[in-house]
Amino acid sequence: MYLSTEQARALELLDGRDARVDQLRAPVARQLHDRGLIDADGAVTAAGAAAVEVIYAQRFADGVAEMKARIRHHRLGRPGG
Repeated sequence: MYLSTEQARALELLDGRDARVDQLRAPVARQLHDRGLIDADGAVTAAGAAAVEVIYAQRFADGVAEMKARIRHHRLGRPGG
């Protein structure tokens, strides 16, 4: 399932209880609700929690890839990236 950056961030905030659904932009909250990622009260559903896990896994994989690239560049004598 594709989520925009704004939708993914909103779902993360709701999952971490760092935000309430009424603090989100209405279209974003409506889209998350329509997709079944949050319920009417703004609580993250099981599907929403699974989506957050995918977001975290992708972010971790991106970080690992970036670190590998930095190490590779450093070994080639190009420190800094």
